[in-house]
Amino acid sequence: MTSPNKTIAVTGGTGFIGASLLSQLRDEPLQIRALTRRDQADRSVEWIKGELDNDGALKTLVANADIVIHIAGLTKAPNRKTLFSANAEAAGRLARHAAAAGVTRFVLVSSLAAREPRLSPYAASKRGGEDAVRAQKGDMEVVIVRPPAIIGPGDDATAQLLDAMKRGWLPVPGGATRKETRLSFMYVDDIARFILRQVDEPYTRHPLEPVSEIDGISWQMLATTASAILSKPVRQLPVSPVILFPAAFLTEAVCALFGKSTFFNTGKVREMLHSDWTGSNVMDGARPFKDSLALAFGQDIANDEA
Repeated sequence: MTSPNKTIAVTGGTGFIGASLLSQLRDEPLQIRALTRRDQADRSVEWIKGELDNDGALKTLVANADIVIHIAGLTKAPNRKTLFSANAEAAGRLARHAAAAGVTRFVLVSSLAAREPRLSPYAASKRGGEDAVRAQKGDMEVVIVRPPAIIGPGDDATAQLLDAMKRGWLPVPGGATRKETRLSFMYVDDIARFILRQVDEPYTRHPLEPVSEIDGISWQMLATTASAILSKPVRQLPVSPVILFPAAFLTEAVCALFGKSTFFNTGKVREMLHSDWTGSNVMDGARPFKDSLALAFGQDIANDEA
């Protein structure tokens, strides 16, 4: 339960995490204001029409707000410049307006990838967003949340991985050399709940890296868990960097030629080959990984337990 009568301003409220956050915010005694590019039918939220490069819309969004929760950003883009514009420059711009409006706390939803900014343009842009917000914070408390991989129905970023496992295969980047890789996953509603908690949690300057399990998940554990949920074998399919990098480079080049965005690029390959994607803040009450994965596959947990 959050403190009553506060005004919460949200960006990214129509996205994957943001939609879950707004759904949970509606159950709280709060005034909710959210930025949107299109007309929205939901009248429980005060929608502010505009985009992150629109100073007028941002000023309206944060006016008299107590808390700003900034989720909006890009996970893929046709080039590095576009990523930095959306993930770094926009975050700094919003923080500047929020500080000028007297906002007391700014919750920035970054990414666990920001911990390793040299791996990819995406990771660098998310770290850039953290730096930009800190530079503009004024008297605001800045709380940085770095989510791990988020899973749930309808998520574009993990859809191909889930589809591959449904077909009985789990591609393992790096193959045998990646046996000790540790991954972290959280269900979308859990990460939204963790973000909402930051409205009232004691202030911490250090980035928060929420996870549902402290030791992470190995590729073998992922395959085994998927097999149990799907009631069919899910076999690991080692994919060598010798294959991954040329394929990613070609995909990246073709998409850049046509101005398209892709999740699969050389930076993403470097992220996939990184061995440690575990966080340090275990979330109390988060779903067990098996339940999260089952829900992401579209299975009904309550029926499974009955």
